Amino acid sequence: MNPEHLLGLDPEMMTNHDEAMEILQTTWVEQNRPTAADELIRTLGVTMDRCQRRGIIWPRIFLKRKGELQRGEFNPRTEIRTLPNPDSVRFTAPSHPKIPQEWIDQAIAQSVADFEGHSRERAPKGTRKSK
Repeated sequence: MNPEHLLGLDPEMMTNHDEAMEILQTTWVEQNRPTAADELIRTLGVTMDRCQRRGIIWPRIFLKRKGELQRGEFNPRTEIRTLPNPDSVRFTAPSHPKIPQEWIDQAIAQSVADFEGHSRERAPKGTRKSK
């Protein structure tokens, strides 16, 4: 997570504002990496003040995003990580005429386990059915 992601800033649009972006990153870290709107408003305010004192031009999106946050027109982007529901995976991976359903079920279970970060033992060799 970083302030660019939270504030929806396009890195390609910030290429001429490297110093301002560094100040934003530093301020964000100094303020314990805030993610709430009111804290990000404060972070943007401090960032723009620091830029002004150093004679650095900040990107106009800083002021725009600060106003949007104050008015409630923009919500900070958060990292959403959800685990897949095995039933929904099963729905998107229907049976196949040439693949045994047991194999599909094993693959789904393995995919979910891998996503969750758990390691499961795979079926030992020789347990697969041959044609």
